[in-house]
Amino acid sequence: MKKVYVDTNILIAAFMPEDPFFESSRKIYNKLGVDYEGYTSPLSLVEVAGVISSRLSEFPTELMPIKIKKKFQNLSSSEIAMLITYYIMSKDSLNLFHVPGDAKISLRGRNVFMPTILSHALTHSLKLSLRAFDSYHFATAYDLVHLYNIPLSFLISNDRHFLKLKSTIGKSLDLTVTSSNEFAHIERL
Repeated sequence: MKKVYVDTNILIAAFMPEDPFFESSRKIYNKLGVDYEGYTSPLSLVEVAGVISSRLSEFPTELMPIKIKKKFQNLSSSEIAMLITYYIMSKDSLNLFHVPGDAKISLRGRNVFMPTILSHALTHSLKLSLRAFDSYHFATAYDLVHLYNIPLSFLISNDRHFLKLKSTIGKSLDLTVTSSNEFAHIERL
């Protein structure tokens, strides 16, 4: 089973038919646990929850299993958003990878403690000019490959900032960076 890093936008697009990457993202999502072992960061859980809760009124519930939709009846909006979020994120073979521990950095002589992954994201953000969430995902993928020796084959993202740096990111992670459409084409999904 190939190991792939799945950016949050793939997980969201897989449930939003109006998204231009819906079809390819849906194919990827459905292949997790079948042909691919997916990895993402716990940040994806927060990002998916944010999108679902802010767009709940337009969320297409027809893509949800009947057993999940039946539970909606007596729930508040926030409970429904949580149920949908947990359903999306609990996909077989989608691993939420957490880098444990804290790191200390010195800011003008003052020690600041932060989660290790944030210190790694800070370093990568400065080197690659990545936005905060992108640098967090990149740092997670980087640590998977370089610290935990998990051989990722692809980083799949529809984020234009990632795709703009696909060559640089691909070389530093020794993998292929693709959009969901490119991945579906390469892998013949």
